[in-house]
Amino acid sequence: MLVRHLAIVPERLTREHKEKVARDLTRATAAFQTQVTRDLRPLWHVDATVTAFTSIDDVPLGHWVIFLKETIGADDELGFHLDSHNQPYALVAYDKSWTLSLSHEILEILVDPSGNRLVAGPSVDPKHPHHHVRYLLELCDPCEDSAYSYTIDGIVVSDFITPHYHDPQDTSGARYSFTGAIGSPREVLPGGYLTWEDPVLGEWFQLNLVKRRAIKKLGPIENARSLRAHVNRLTPPPSDVFHGNSAKIKTAGQRRAGAAEASAAQARALRSLLR
Repeated sequence: MLVRHLAIVPERLTREHKEKVARDLTRATAAFQTQVTRDLRPLWHVDATVTAFTSIDDVPLGHWVIFLKETIGADDELGFHLDSHNQPYALVAYDKSWTLSLSHEILEILVDPSGNRLVAGPSVDPKHPHHHVRYLLELCDPCEDSAYSYTIDGIVVSDFITPHYHDPQDTSGARYSFTGAIGSPREVLPGGYLTWEDPVLGEWFQLNLVKRRAIKKLGPIENARSLRAHVNRLTPPPSDVFHGNSAKIKTAGQRRAGAAEASAAQARALRSLLR
C-alpha cells in the first residue's frame, strides 16, 4: 500500500494564535493520524502520515501541504487546490471548527488527490429519475455538518462516506458513512451536498442542503484542472450555524479539556520516574 505524506502548516497567524496553535496542533495531528490509520485505511485502502510543521521551510519534499491560516480572504479560496505541478494542497481557516475542516480536507485529499474522481450511478434528481449520471467523489460533503462529526481524544473530526455510498441500491447491513449517520446510497444530510454531471443534459448539478433542500444547476464544466476545486468555487461555504456554534463543537471542547487534564496527570506520573 502506497503511503502518502501530509504536512499541516500554520501560516500568517497572529502571535496570540501562533502560541495557541503550537499547543493544540500536536494533539490534533495525533487525532488526524488515528482517523487515517484506524478509520479511513480499512474502508478506502489508503494510508498516510500526518505531521505538523511550524514553517513551510521545514516541510520535506514529497509532502502535500494543508495551510492553517488566520482568515481566508478574497485572494485565497477555502478548501482544495492544485499547485503548478498539479499536486494537491488546501487552505483551512483557523476558526472554531478548524479541526473539523482540517479532517475534511485530509480525508478528501487522500482518497482523491486530483479532485477529479467520478463514480457512476442513478440520478437523485426527481426531474430525471431514470438518468445515469457521474458523481464527483467528495468524501465528506454529503455529511459535512458538525452534527454528524465525531471526536478522537476530544478532537472533532469529520464523518465521511464509505465505498458503499455509491452502491446502485440500498443493501441490508451496509455502512454508508463511518458514523452510520447516512442510511442509504446517495443520501445527503442537512448541511451537506452532492454534485454530479448528467451526460445526457451536458451540465452539472448539485443537491444542496446547506440552507434548504434544493437542486442547483451549475452548468457545464469544461477544461477544469480539478473538478472539486471548481465546484468549491461555485458552492458557498457552510454558515457558522452549521459549524462553530454547534452544540457538538462545544461539547467536544469540554471533552478536550477532560482529555488534557488526564494527559497532565499522566505526565506528572511519568515525570516523577525521571527524578
